[in-house]
Amino acid sequence: MPTAPDSLRKKIQQLQTKLTAIEAQQSAARTAALTFLRQAIADLGLSAEDVAAALAGAGRGTTRRGRPAKGTKGAKGSTGARKGPKAKQGRRKKTAAKTAAKTAAKGRAKGAAGVKVPAKYRGPAGETWSGRGKQPRWLAALVAEGRTPTEFLIAP
Repeated sequence: MPTAPDSLRKKIQQLQTKLTAIEAQQSAARTAALTFLRQAIADLGLSAEDVAAALAGAGRGTTRRGRPAKGTKGAKGSTGARKGPKAKQGRRKKTAAKTAAKTAAKGRAKGAAGVKVPAKYRGPAGETWSGRGKQPRWLAALVAEGRTPTEFLIAP
């Protein structure tokens, strides 16, 4: 009678052999699929841009693994969400509340992003800076020389 470790080793070896065979089949299937696709692309006269655009559009409503995204209908129909206009209203309210909470957490009013702000500082060569974000190189260099940012304030 074989001992337990011997039988386990034999079982592991059998499973590894099966795994190797499955991996070889998958590799052959991938190669065959790629060959088919290359031939079809060549036959139809498609460019790399055409294929890239088609692949980018194919992902709409799906996750990276091809599954339906939440809130979309997949092959099996509805995702199980409530149906009807009241369900949509509830979703809209929740989404608006989440957006407002995120905006408030960031500390800015809705729509403030991307608003052009007038210049607050002007450099000796005519460079300008609104005073927002990282200090520009021209001003940092002047400050390093011993000058102060208030020297470059634009009078209102």
